[in-house]
Amino acid sequence: MMARAYIPLKVKLAAALLQIIDYHEAIRILSTAEQCPCCYYGGFWGSDDETSARRVMDLLSHAKAVQFAAQRGLPLRVVALEDEAAGLAVPAVAAATRRPPCSACGTMKRHYFDAAALEGGFDVLVTGHNLDDEAARLMGNVLRWQTDHLARQRPVLPATHPKFVRKVKPLYLTSEYETAVYAFMRGIDYIVDECPNAAGASQLLYKDVLNRLEAASPGTKLAFVKEFLRTAQPAFARVERDAPNQCEGCGMPAYGSLCAFCRLVREVQAKASPVVAGARG
Repeated sequence: MMARAYIPLKVKLAAALLQIIDYHEAIRILSTAEQCPCCYYGGFWGSDDETSARRVMDLLSHAKAVQFAAQRGLPLRVVALEDEAAGLAVPAVAAATRRPPCSACGTMKRHYFDAAALEGGFDVLVTGHNLDDEAARLMGNVLRWQTDHLARQRPVLPATHPKFVRKVKPLYLTSEYETAVYAFMRGIDYIVDECPNAAGASQLLYKDVLNRLEAASPGTKLAFVKEFLRTAQPAFARVERDAPNQCEGCGMPAYGSLCAFCRLVREVQAKASPVVAGARG
């Protein structure tokens, strides 16, 4: 089983990309001479079913990332999660913890993106979350009133620890459709299909609901996100939060003795140990 994170290193984003972005702070940061890794997450599959759609998705993701970097002369770092210190891939973690794959995926990729940015000495970490992603995430956070998440949901997230870098989402207010049109016009090849493991994910449900609202009342998604940023997000952000500590497991920042990634690893190890012990006996 394998998952890959594709990270073109030390990329200065082109002005052609910035012209479709509507958030001034993100533009200001990215228009400086800072070095930014652009993070992209590929597919994953189970090794017992290498002819599955997951296998095909991963191979296509890898090929397109390699092609994109090669055509533009960009260095590319490929991180295979099974090859890292924890030796865990998303399907194994999801199965062991009985979590949805998207939950395990998010925790793991955030950890490795943060670690890669620290290791590379970068100033800013860039991801491609678009308006549809953020509107769906906002709906989920509001439905559950996840105040910590709402406080951090913004296009530019400042570094809160020396081992964190700033995080920027330059496509925050650009719709999925607009992003697809831009990619087509610029000749950027990409995978249209959703991740096979996302079937049944709540994020897709929220996107479907928002698409229906958008069809009935155009501009709903943009208004939802922009008004949240203007009127509500500052109130959530004003709530004081303790500074992060250092994780006892990996040394990365954590709001407790262990970071979310190390807690996940410990959970997998704890659930695997009875099986291992029984096999040895």
